[in-house]
Amino acid sequence: MTKTLTAWLAWTAAVAVTVLSAAATVADIVVNDPRNWVEAGSIVAWGLTPAVFAWSGALIVASQPRNVVGWLLMAPPILIQPAIFMNLRLDALEVAPTVLTPTLFFSLWYDNWSWLVLIFPLFHLLQVFPTGKPVSPRWRWLTWLEIAMATLMIVVSAVVQEMGPLDGGWTVSNPIGFVPASFFGDTFSFVWTIGLVTLAIGGAAAPVLRYRRAATRERQQIKWLLYAFSQFALTYATLAIVEDLTTSGPWDLIFNASILAIPVMIAIAVVRQGLFDIDVIIRRTLVYSLLTGLLALVYLGSVVTLRTLIGGVIGAGSSLSVAASTLLAAALFSPVRRRIQAVIDRRLYRRRYNAQQVIEDFADSLRDQTDIDRLSVGLVDVIAATVQPKSTGLWIRA
Repeated sequence: MTKTLTAWLAWTAAVAVTVLSAAATVADIVVNDPRNWVEAGSIVAWGLTPAVFAWSGALIVASQPRNVVGWLLMAPPILIQPAIFMNLRLDALEVAPTVLTPTLFFSLWYDNWSWLVLIFPLFHLLQVFPTGKPVSPRWRWLTWLEIAMATLMIVVSAVVQEMGPLDGGWTVSNPIGFVPASFFGDTFSFVWTIGLVTLAIGGAAAPVLRYRRAATRERQQIKWLLYAFSQFALTYATLAIVEDLTTSGPWDLIFNASILAIPVMIAIAVVRQGLFDIDVIIRRTLVYSLLTGLLALVYLGSVVTLRTLIGGVIGAGSSLSVAASTLLAAALFSPVRRRIQAVIDRRLYRRRYNAQQVIEDFADSLRDQTDIDRLSVGLVDVIAATVQPKSTGLWIRA
């Protein structure tokens, strides 16, 4: 298959996924009737998530047709589309049907294993990112484990004695079924969980091992992948705490944004567009995340303290404490940011920190130095220490 034809198929599939996702989103809005723009925005964001994955995968396929990473991004949105429309039909059935028609059989069968297309491509993507190949041939056993587990679930889902929607509610007798429902009991659940944990550990270990063996460019690609999943994990952990204290709504949009960032960053890493900007992004994320957390603690602590001190004296103690706490947080923003940035540079970006220190020392020496020869030697030393070129020369016009 030529590169042009492969790219055409990828772009066509992305367009089809976008159209189907838009149709499913409209149907979801009509059925659920959102109460405000936040709920409507959340439905739209979740509905268009498959399109973002599809377009990101198509971009990779168009530029690197032999890299399976692109197809692994496109597989979930393509294969999950039938399940989305089947679920609309299954949700309309409030009671169990009396006859299992071929169409209903296929809908129930596909609904019971369609969740595999959401997680198994992700496991495999972690194993082969960014080249599309495993770390070494010895890692191929993970691929065979994926195939065995998926095949087992797909086959068993077709021959169970009782079939029903994945979310339960009702069941109907399967005329070709011979596997009892007890098959999915404790023993199968334990073995299946062990398999999933093995795939998860293998997927997490593969990028780390590949990073240790990789050259500079491939290391930058892996940094993009790790950054994408780390920001998703951080968002998930944060919202798991926040949603216990507040209602959902805008938090759904934040969580969805963290998911949408994953395929976008993977596409950036594979096509190598702005690849080396990841160090700047990581550095600023660390700085402003820590800064936000510290200032939030300062703000909340000062509000509570001031309310305790002046609440009983001044009637407007609440407003005064909020205003004073806001001014305190604003005043601390710049000095705290510089301090955090210096600590992160010194701990994690030592080379950059050392280079900055050399430049600052040289700038201080310029104030008192008037000897052109010494300045020339100092300038050459600074360039050699910071830029580290193979050779350095200085030409001074007479």
